[in-house]
Amino acid sequence: MLASWSGSLLVLGAPGTGKTTLVGWAAVQRLREGGAPPLVLASSRVAASRLRNAITTELGDGTWRPTVTTVHALARSLWQRFSGREQVRLLSAPEQEFRVRELLAGAGGGRWPQELAYAWGTRGFAAQVRAAIARARQWGLEPDDLVAWGRSSGRGVWAGLGDFFAEYLDVLDAEGVLDYAELVHRARVLLDQPEVADVVGAEIGAVLVDDFAELDPSQLALIAALAPGAPLLAVADPDSVSAGFRGADPRAVREFVARFGTPGRPASVEQLRQVYRHGAAICQALVEVRQRLPRPVSEPLPSPQASGPDGDVLVLTCTDAAEQAQTVVTELQRAHAIDGLAYSQMAVLTRAGRAQAAPITQALVAAGIPVSTAAEEIALAQAPAVRALLLAVTVAVAGQARPDEAIRLLTGPMGGFDAVSLRALVRQWQAAGHADEAHLPLADQAAQALNQPEWIGPNADGEAAKLAKVVGLLAQARGLLEASAPVDQLLWRLWQGTDWPQRLAAESGAQAAAAARADADLDALCALFDTAAEADRRGGLAGVRAFLAEIGGQQIPADRQRESRLGGGGVEVMTAHRARGREWEVVIVAGVQEGSWPLGRRISTVLDAAEIGADGLQGPAPARELLAAERRLFHLACSRARRRLIVTATAGTEGESDTPSRFLAELGVAAQRPARPARPVSLASLVADLRRASIDPSASVALRAAAAGELARLADAVDDRGRPLVAAARPEHWWGVRPVSSLPTGETPSVRLSPSQVSAALQCPRSYFLDRQAGGEGRARLSTSLGSLIHRLIQLSVEEQWSAQEVAEQLDQAWQRLPFEAAWFSASERAEVEQALGRFQTWRSSRPAELIAVEAPFTLELETDGIPVTLSGKVDWLERAEAGLRVIDFKTSRYAPTAQDVAGMDQLGIYQLAVASGAFDAAATQEAVDVRPAGAAAVYLRLPAKPEDLPREFGQESLDVRPHLSEDPAELAHPTWVHHRIAAAAAVVADGRFPATPGPHCDRCVFVASCPTQPRGQQVVR
Repeated sequence: MLASWSGSLLVLGAPGTGKTTLVGWAAVQRLREGGAPPLVLASSRVAASRLRNAITTELGDGTWRPTVTTVHALARSLWQRFSGREQVRLLSAPEQEFRVRELLAGAGGGRWPQELAYAWGTRGFAAQVRAAIARARQWGLEPDDLVAWGRSSGRGVWAGLGDFFAEYLDVLDAEGVLDYAELVHRARVLLDQPEVADVVGAEIGAVLVDDFAELDPSQLALIAALAPGAPLLAVADPDSVSAGFRGADPRAVREFVARFGTPGRPASVEQLRQVYRHGAAICQALVEVRQRLPRPVSEPLPSPQASGPDGDVLVLTCTDAAEQAQTVVTELQRAHAIDGLAYSQMAVLTRAGRAQAAPITQALVAAGIPVSTAAEEIALAQAPAVRALLLAVTVAVAGQARPDEAIRLLTGPMGGFDAVSLRALVRQWQAAGHADEAHLPLADQAAQALNQPEWIGPNADGEAAKLAKVVGLLAQARGLLEASAPVDQLLWRLWQGTDWPQRLAAESGAQAAAAARADADLDALCALFDTAAEADRRGGLAGVRAFLAEIGGQQIPADRQRESRLGGGGVEVMTAHRARGREWEVVIVAGVQEGSWPLGRRISTVLDAAEIGADGLQGPAPARELLAAERRLFHLACSRARRRLIVTATAGTEGESDTPSRFLAELGVAAQRPARPARPVSLASLVADLRRASIDPSASVALRAAAAGELARLADAVDDRGRPLVAAARPEHWWGVRPVSSLPTGETPSVRLSPSQVSAALQCPRSYFLDRQAGGEGRARLSTSLGSLIHRLIQLSVEEQWSAQEVAEQLDQAWQRLPFEAAWFSASERAEVEQALGRFQTWRSSRPAELIAVEAPFTLELETDGIPVTLSGKVDWLERAEAGLRVIDFKTSRYAPTAQDVAGMDQLGIYQLAVASGAFDAAATQEAVDVRPAGAAAVYLRLPAKPEDLPREFGQESLDVRPHLSEDPAELAHPTWVHHRIAAAAAVVADGRFPATPGPHCDRCVFVASCPTQPRGQQVVR
């Protein structure tokens, strides 16, 4: 073909027939012959990079500089050279749609028909306007053309589009920016100038076009005008067109001879018939799909001959999406473990992006299969890394953070806090003089700690020092804003002010799923920096706010796939559109359902871009063409496989709307159910089987010895850096093999406890540790929040002398911040809290004793069994009785205690011990006889007494009257039963073992799911 090529040649061929290779060889041949170099046009930047590398490699040593580019890159270079405007900024698709939405909102609905009054302000309408404008430019149409067509056809919406189109072009010219369709159109117009056409034509020795059928009308016109006298070689597969939504049409192949044939340059069409990518099985399945595609009667169906590697086609129907994801995992693991294929030689293709690919990606990551994904198909501002950086900018602009923003900022990559360290930070903040705010939700406390950093001392350590760095970075950003710095400088300062870049770089170099996430984050951040650098250069608050509004208003994905990311080390998961130009040994086409492939019901549109043609409005595309476009895309996806093609679908859950697609039957392969493997085909499963066999008492000695030997061989395997390849095979990593660790011996540590912690440590040491020391419970439960609220209102009502009306008003303000899941539950709880507060007021008014203090703090230090113990807390109500000081503890529980429970209630006993130790002498300010413990009481505000307007009160005898509760020698060895209980709790904390203790309290424990004493928790710890 190349030997006789001199004019315009179109080479057709099925997938895998070597069309791209032919383009590369033609470029090599032209470059070796000398003269004007050829111009090679590829379908994407990544495809251009691959083809450029292949051509350079084939040419060998030398200073070869083949021109391999895309149509858009070529158009940009032409515009910069010949338009007189060297600097041009291109609008990405999200930026273009945002501009359209801004113009629509600014102009109002005056230019649109009245029936669109509720449509023109929507995002969907803006997307249709953007697509229609792009399609009009692809056909070389002007705004006046659309206006004339709309008026002649009586369709005012198209006339309105023409008026809007004119305004849109004026705004873009004023800003000095172009969208991609406008760029190609203007580059083609430039080539209409003879002086420009002569210069360009003299520089091009030949034009080589890959994926010719993927070009839209404007791009085809640009190619026709490039070098009319130069040889043209184009390759195409009209049966695999995937860019129809962008204006590509298979009819361009049939019109090639008429468009590019001239008397001085005859045009011809040739066919490649040898398939080198795959063998007969896959080739025949693709032929079955192609023969259902529409084609002219005079055009025979190509019959390619397969000479690629032998392979097979497998069609699997699963019961649901979960089984489909697991089937994908199993098939990939089998290909890797049994067939010896690297995961990088496999791909999973879907019709839709996140909706179909996300569950499969999650299953692959959970199974330990490395995954390489394309750039996230979400708007730039919604990328996780970009969200984190923009949040920091938002907080810097506002000068303070809202509670939800504070939590996201501190626990994100900019702050670096986790759930445990965040709670530790809040505790430090409370200890610095904000203990009265402990009843607030965690988010509110974190926001106050961040917004009012004066509490952080110059020598702060721990979490406070970590917060100080975040506060300092936000202050620097605020300083840049006040200095009118542009947004890209602000973003760069925030990015460089933390160790986040170093962490991402380290994660990117790892061989794990984290590397793929880090790469995606870096790509998104680079796209953000590029966008910021090209954004409005106004500095200060105005410029930054404009940038945040624009980036936040973008609703469609931007292209963040860079040429440097030409491949990864894992299974590639992507949409079928992204798979063009690629091939893998194993390809799984997943989720081939009716309603998604082909797409089901089409949403009616106000402005259908497909109606626009060269000569007028053509009406909506018929269903036959839409189905053919879907079939071409399916054909493209299936043709990416070399050795094995697997197509999966689910049986459907919505009747006939999502049953397996008709395309499955067109492959000519009978569908079957996926085979369930006896065990997962993975290294972890192998290690588990070997461990099981090595200790199986029913197995022979030889079998156990062989299993142990294989485990040893796997355990000794390391990579070139000495890191274990199979860490799970090493006994030191096996759960339960090593003894439980303990605290190092040495000096007995001092123990700090609160009265409630004494009870918690004795009831269940494990629950105490997970909740009080590890912070594992997370956000406070609703019952805890209600109890704190009641106690706070009681304290303030006494100290501030509030009336009942004032208490109710304060309750109204606080109630809105409580997290109720249902309105009826909120109303029920509100009624009970109001009754509890009313009972307190009645109880208080009838109290004969003298009130000493409410929420009286105390600190008690003592030594029990050789362990120094510090007890600190607050007494809800301290009053003077005839026999001394009496303490009252308000309870908000709904359950009444027994007399035995009250007699041994640790909190009341510790309060009495504090009284006896003189912790409240300063508060009493009377003779010593007045500060002896006169007993204690627990007042249950939610339990009515007789009369019902009083709460139930349960008394505890004074320690002077009843120092011990039993004849237990261990208890009698201490001065009081309280000393005995404190000593037991201190011993638990000092020992550091924290075993689980089952009991009735397990029903209310939040850690029961992982408790070793419970059936549910045993599967976690065994």
